[in-house]
Amino acid sequence: MGNWSKLKVFFLLIFFIGSLVSLSSNILYFYLYSVLEITEYSSTLFLIPLIFFIFSTIIFTKKISGFFKRLCGAISILFFQFFLFIVIFYIFSILDGFTDFATPEFTQGDQEFSNVVKERFNDRYGIDLGNPEIISHSSYWRIGEEFGYDLIVRVREGVHSKYAPEGITFNLLKTNTDDTLFRFSNRQFICGNTMGSDLKISDDKIRNLVCAEQEFPADTLIAERTVRDDWTVTSVFFPSEGILWITETEW
Repeated sequence: MGNWSKLKVFFLLIFFIGSLVSLSSNILYFYLYSVLEITEYSSTLFLIPLIFFIFSTIIFTKKISGFFKRLCGAISILFFQFFLFIVIFYIFSILDGFTDFATPEFTQGDQEFSNVVKERFNDRYGIDLGNPEIISHSSYWRIGEEFGYDLIVRVREGVHSKYAPEGITFNLLKTNTDDTLFRFSNRQFICGNTMGSDLKISDDKIRNLVCAEQEFPADTLIAERTVRDDWTVTSVFFPSEGILWITETEW
């Protein structure tokens, strides 16, 4: 009976500490997720509760006698902790979604921000713009869990494979039949004032080119990589204008 009481006390301790660990990791995750430079690394915070769950499960089962009881105890305590974490994460996701949808984030890039986006495309997708290119526009938007990046540069040479996502080659847009669901969807923010975005392309000539209501020029080239079914990164090259538009969308 006394041993059972100790197990109950230990279980309550795991419940209390596990709740704090799950709560803290979710708070940090949703905060760091909004920091552009480390967005993709924010999910590594969930390793903390995972390590705690495994550690506490091992300690808990050591206090139980008998293989079958230990196995049942391990499964029960591990399941309970993961269930608790999922509930907390789900609550935070709903709250975060409502907050961000009500107050969407739009960033018009300066030189420092442009370099951050440039490095993102280089590090994540192998798009090497080098140093000589002139950056004409950079921007970022986020609504809930959806986000998008845009970078428009004037290139000093013709189309080059290094301007395309790694492993993808350029081909004529007019012959490209792999039209993804959200292709060019960022235009609603950088060309219009959707949800108060006000992400203006300052160069009128480039704005007319990218935001044209009619079709793009016949020689327009495209190299598109699907990161996920609802996530793409696309390089669009306008040869006659020497303009490269890199657009990333997760919808």
